[in-house]
Amino acid sequence: MRKLKVFLMLLLVSIFSLFLTGCDLFAQSPMTPTVDGGLTQTQNALRTDSASTVEAAMTEAAIPATETVGIISSTNTPEVTTTATDSPTVTSTTIIMQTQTPSEIPTLAATFTQTSTLVPNWASRTPKPPPLLCSLIRVLPPYNTVMKPGEDFDARWTIQNNGSDSWTNENVEAVFRNGAKLQKNTDVFTLSSEVETGDLLEIIIDMQAPNFAASYAGIWMLTYDDVPFCYFSVNIVVEE
Repeated sequence: MRKLKVFLMLLLVSIFSLFLTGCDLFAQSPMTPTVDGGLTQTQNALRTDSASTVEAAMTEAAIPATETVGIISSTNTPEVTTTATDSPTVTSTTIIMQTQTPSEIPTLAATFTQTSTLVPNWASRTPKPPPLLCSLIRVLPPYNTVMKPGEDFDARWTIQNNGSDSWTNENVEAVFRNGAKLQKNTDVFTLSSEVETGDLLEIIIDMQAPNFAASYAGIWMLTYDDVPFCYFSVNIVVEE
């Protein structure tokens, strides 16, 4: 369609140019008829020029649409340049974003089991003492007392009952175990009274120092139904 418009425009320009040329020629050389009724040489020249002009117009119409065509009008219209270019091919790509709604998120349930640890309260608990327990409170004469050969003396022990059971003359006895036998009488003594828990027992035994100078020690014990549970001793040094 665009090429057709250009062709018609060029054709009109060519016709207008021919018209002006013809008028000019007729004004200079009027046509002179020939004998055979043809045109004169001047008219033949005009035909040739017209044909050339039309042929040039047809050639210009055949110019590809990419060339530039200039048109000048009498109203000083600025030059319009039209360039025909091939329209770019636009490729449309559609991306479909598919979202997936997650199903219900599982909830992790944690189960806590509380464990209680029993801690013994030793501060508020008084442990029960063993049935038979003793503490040596005092010893006379003191250990390593110096004596003369054959000197008489009394051995004294003060013992406390720290056990849970009471001591009686039926179950508790003071018995010589081993060592230097310094006592004058028997090796076994019974209690004269009951000794309860926390009470003191005083044992007094008549003794005599040996006749030879040396160090001597005699070991004694308390027995409960003939089972020993408490030990004590006498220690002296004999000098001449």
